[in-house]
Amino acid sequence: MSIDIGTHAPLCDQKYVDVFSDALRHSREQARLRGEAVVACYALPLAETACDLRTLFAAATAYDVRWYWSDPGERTRWCALGATTVRECEGLQPVSEAAQALAGLNRRVLCFGDATARWLAGFAFDAEQPRDERWREWPNGLLMLPRFVVEQHSEHPIMVTVCVQVEAHTDTERQCDDLIAELVGALDGARIDAEQADRAGTDRTETDMAGTGGTGGTGTDGARCRDAGDGRRLFAAAGEGEENGEEVYEATVSSDLPKLPGLPDLPPGMEAWTEAILSIEGDLRQGFYEKVVMARRERVSVQSFVRLPQTLRDLEARYGDGVVFAVALGFQVFAGATPERLVQARQGDVSIDCLAGTAPRGDSRSEDDSMAAMLLASHKNREEHAFVLRGIVGDIKGAVEAVNVPDAPVIRRLANVQHLYTPVRGRLSTTMSILDIVARLHPTPAVAGSPKQTALQIIREREHMDRGWYAGPLGWIDGEGNGMFVVTLRSALMDEHGADLFAGAGIVEGSEPLTEWRETEWKMRPMRVALGQELMR
Repeated sequence: MSIDIGTHAPLCDQKYVDVFSDALRHSREQARLRGEAVVACYALPLAETACDLRTLFAAATAYDVRWYWSDPGERTRWCALGATTVRECEGLQPVSEAAQALAGLNRRVLCFGDATARWLAGFAFDAEQPRDERWREWPNGLLMLPRFVVEQHSEHPIMVTVCVQVEAHTDTERQCDDLIAELVGALDGARIDAEQADRAGTDRTETDMAGTGGTGGTGTDGARCRDAGDGRRLFAAAGEGEENGEEVYEATVSSDLPKLPGLPDLPPGMEAWTEAILSIEGDLRQGFYEKVVMARRERVSVQSFVRLPQTLRDLEARYGDGVVFAVALGFQVFAGATPERLVQARQGDVSIDCLAGTAPRGDSRSEDDSMAAMLLASHKNREEHAFVLRGIVGDIKGAVEAVNVPDAPVIRRLANVQHLYTPVRGRLSTTMSILDIVARLHPTPAVAGSPKQTALQIIREREHMDRGWYAGPLGWIDGEGNGMFVVTLRSALMDEHGADLFAGAGIVEGSEPLTEWRETEWKMRPMRVALGQELMR
């Protein structure tokens, strides 16, 4: 016998549902013995035709908190819906706060069969920067255990991991039935949305339809842990590489930037940008600090929610060397395609990306190679890269052992830019977790500057915006200590009316305002193209 989701294909075999029911009963007994609620995690194999995960992420608006993650390097993508346990971290050290909380929270989790409790975490770039109106619903840090995680990995069956709170007096038979019905409803809703989008053509063309979203948002009333019941309306109460080996080049439909600063047709924000860069470059020439990363924001009008599944598909297709991510909180979605893995831990092995120094892609192979050669020979870019690498190696000292660093950087090509790249490898110290490494690394000189605290103060004084979760750490960690965190670059914060695009550039001695502005233009293009604001050729 199988459970049907209305797609003429089974959700899963009944025998797996029966085992899940047994796991819930066992969890109830454990809750009685312990005298406290526990969290049961169980993995169900789904039919291959269950749904498209990008459509599921966009369609499941009954859940105010949703995550999407696609990692082509690991050949995996997953979508998380709702939350069973949430910890909001509003202190000045939110990553360390989350690391301390995780050990205690994990003690309540019982995993059955092949299930693994995957905790998701996201953090603001700067906890000391007051949130502005755009980011007011996004806490300094968020640690959560999802209610459902639907995962596709390589050629393995589609799996859904269910994590649910079980108390000593829980009616587990009814709980099991309700969870299966809830999952069926979410998957079937995604299928219906996909069929309607195909009929209307909204997945591949611009339309005038209004966007949709959930309700509510995360609160910011201090660090706390609460169980989310059924995981719905969770926050309602709170006030770049070659594409699969093929070259991809970009062409903007907008007019070119002016050749010199100070012309009447300067882009919005260019005058303030020029003033800030010149001020910082003057400080650098006097030796006050080594590097500061300045970022800027650009607003675009687009029906971003209408084309959200297609946006995620476009990002995956064009930027396959990076991680495509999306986090939905209430009426907003923060999404991007980042080339930078902050840290990855797998069975104690640690990998860290040093990515700094940027040049555009060429319009031909020879031009591309010429630009790469100039990047490798650029004193300014090599110096910027060296600042970042020294900062990373210094930050992980004592936490990562047997550190291995190549003698020189290489070129890493993304679809729209190319970077200087150095991989850092080592072994995680036995007393450390991946969150401890994140706390030490963030913010790296690649997104803040050097020295770190001086750079952060300059950013607060002269950037004149709240980065929110842009350039912050985002990722996951499982119960065995494995995990991955990325830096949320090449990203945008979407709402019902448009999107705010974010990008930054490293300022060192000799930096020129127009050159750095153009670098941010290159970096914004992944999201512009995915949102239908620019053309690819």
